[in-house]
Amino acid sequence: MIVNDTNARRKVALISFAICAACQVILAPNLPLANGRPNFMLIFAGSMALCYGGTFGILASFGAGLFFDIVSSGPVGLMAFLFTLMAAVIGREDRNVIADATPQALRIFCLAAPAVELASQLVLMAIGQGGTLLDTLGLRWLPASVLDIVFFLPFLLFLSRTGSRSPQLGKKKTGALKRSKISTRGL
Repeated sequence: MIVNDTNARRKVALISFAICAACQVILAPNLPLANGRPNFMLIFAGSMALCYGGTFGILASFGAGLFFDIVSSGPVGLMAFLFTLMAAVIGREDRNVIADATPQALRIFCLAAPAVELASQLVLMAIGQGGTLLDTLGLRWLPASVLDIVFFLPFLLFLSRTGSRSPQLGKKKTGALKRSKISTRGL
């Protein structure tokens, strides 16, 4: 029997969004590393794209980008575009990569988050809101990327425990521990 509980998806997404929005508004301005600050909305967008993918991941990422643009001093629409583009690229499998292959999800986010941060910082530098190239790359992009990856780990742990939302149809979940059937009779 296949059970597709869409309310579970909404609950997880709303709880994750509420946590990330509160962290973005309250914690992010107070947790600088050099000039870089964590982007909790990027963490939310990446986790929704990796957890659900498809249209839901893209729409959640667009909403997270719009929220980030509203609460930050950058141009409105930049992060919404970058988050949507990121979600379309990393969420194209339309399956729960976080629950099915957690190390793969971490690798994907470790590549996607710095790319989004770099594109954002380069655009801000091009329109005059950033400093020099050294300031942009060394003091903003690199620390912000490191903070994004570090703060992604608790969300990765939380979402990997929510289980796979794809129908299993008798398949065993990946990552499950199997008991070995070694017989010690006759020894």
